[in-house]
Amino acid sequence: SNKDADSIISIRNVFAGNYPAWDSEGYVSVGLHPWHIKMETRKQDLENLNHAAQQNNVIAIGEIGLDRAIETPLDLQKKVFESQLAIAANNNKPVIIHAVRTYPDIVEVYKKSGVSVKMIFHGFTGNIQTAKQLVGKGFYLSFGENLFQDIKKTVAVFKHIPIEHIFLETDEYKKSIVKIYERGSEIKKTAIENLKSQIHQNFLNCFGAI
Repeated sequence: SNKDADSIISIRNVFAGNYPAWDSEGYVSVGLHPWHIKMETRKQDLENLNHAAQQNNVIAIGEIGLDRAIETPLDLQKKVFESQLAIAANNNKPVIIHAVRTYPDIVEVYKKSGVSVKMIFHGFTGNIQTAKQLVGKGFYLSFGENLFQDIKKTVAVFKHIPIEHIFLETDEYKKSIVKIYERGSEIKKTAIENLKSQIHQNFLNCFGAI
């Protein structure tokens, strides 16, 4: 990823099992997503991740997390999640979280692990109470497509939480990041430049000067 005319810094996500067979150009996050956890390959995948985490252009571990909507047992997901938190901590990298009906579980595993890493909750769809709890622990919430859907809960959360704990994302959404910034500034009732400036500061707080 790169900086374009609008100074947009982007991070591409890569599945740990595909490492190192990917183009090393630009910034990437690498993680063993809950959907991809398999008993027979998890050790190798975690070894791949451990190696990837040491590379300079790998600036985050993710997406990792927990998902109650899949068949993979939650206990296995938790073990793999904890292993990946340790890898992130050992390499001083933030994590990008995938959470489906598991916000309390994620916090529980994080506390149990004893690590201290920055956590960004990708595609946040939780309620205001959950958002307050996560932000209160110093975590970040990321929004994108969900700001355009008619979900009053998500828009209310985005409006309420401090910009200091927000990221914006495209994920696989067809709208450009510029459009997402426009929507974000409209909801927050703040100038786009203000939103850009603060999110850039959030980036520096999470990822350092890269």
